[in-house]
Amino acid sequence: NLPDFRSSERTFQLLTQVAGRAGRAEKEGHVIIQSYNPKHYAITFAKNQDYEGFYEEEILYRQLLSYPPVSHILAVQVTSLTEKGGEELAGILKALAEKTEEGREEHTILIGPAPAFIGRINDIFRYVLYIKNPDYDILIRLKNRMERFLKELERKDENVQFDFDPMSSF
Repeated sequence: NLPDFRSSERTFQLLTQVAGRAGRAEKEGHVIIQSYNPKHYAITFAKNQDYEGFYEEEILYRQLLSYPPVSHILAVQVTSLTEKGGEELAGILKALAEKTEEGREEHTILIGPAPAFIGRINDIFRYVLYIKNPDYDILIRLKNRMERFLKELERKDENVQFDFDPMSSF
C-alpha cells in the first residue's frame, strides 16, 4: 500500500525470500503470511512461488501505467521556503515540460505537480512532478531545458532536483 509502483514487486521479493529460507536442513518449515489484503496478486503468487505468473501480472500493470521497464520516469522535486513559491515553480516547470517548440513531446505523460509524499520537512515545502516517456533522450532534453530555464530565473528560495527512474518516491 505504499505510494510506489514497485511496492508489489518488493512484497513478492520479500515473501519469496522468507519462504525460501523456511524448512532448510532436516526440519520441515512453514510460512504464515498475515495480511489485510491476502488476495493481492503479489501475495498469492509468492505463496505459490510462481515467479513467471507474478511477472506476467506485474508487467501488464507496468505497460498500462507506463512505468519502468516499459517507460522511463523523470522525477522533478521542488523544495521551497514558502508553500506558494514551491507550488508556483512546480507549476511553471510543468508548463515548460508541456510545451516545446514542436509541441508536446510524443508519448509524454505528466503527473502533478503535487505535494511530495512528505510535503514538509523542517519548514521546507516539497512538491514533485513526474514526467514519463519511453524515450530516455526526451527526458534528458526536458531536464536540460528546465535547467537552462532555472539558471536564467535565479530564484533563491527554491531548489530543484532531478532523478531519472527513481528507486523511491520523493
